[in-house]
Amino acid sequence: MSRKLSRIGTMQVVFAMEHRGDFSMDVAESFFESVWEAHEVEEMYRHVFSEKKAAMRLESASDSPFSPDEKAYIIDCVETIVENKEAIDKMIADHLKDGSIRRISAVDLSILRVAVAEIMYHEDIAPPISVNEAVDLAKMYSSSDSARFVNGVLGHIVREGGYEPH
Repeated sequence: MSRKLSRIGTMQVVFAMEHRGDFSMDVAESFFESVWEAHEVEEMYRHVFSEKKAAMRLESASDSPFSPDEKAYIIDCVETIVENKEAIDKMIADHLKDGSIRRISAVDLSILRVAVAEIMYHEDIAPPISVNEAVDLAKMYSSSDSARFVNGVLGHIVREGGYEPH
């Protein structure tokens, strides 16, 4: 199982939820029912795996680019975000200069939600790992400015320690 690939999937589901304005598990279900174009899967795998590993995954890929373990991890993370969205968004807003998450791009907000959910609710993941992975996601799916922004917000959250891990 690749946690990096699972984080990408989680971010994509959360982005779809934000885009649709629908934070229900129906969005996750439709995400997994999606038909994936080969180039989309190749692009995703290229960010995560070595060339050899990506080729092996592509050869053995079924209808979904995610293994059953990765799908289970994505569903667990998305459920955590859906169930705790208010607390996660408050944590993010509390660490912004203007306190408004409405001005954050949907991609950056999705990345922040995934990372903050890990920091707050996944004790098995060290916060610096969540921060580094979120910065990598921002570099892949947003911009270098976004990567610095994500790093700053999450760094502030981790340094301040104003979260209660559950």
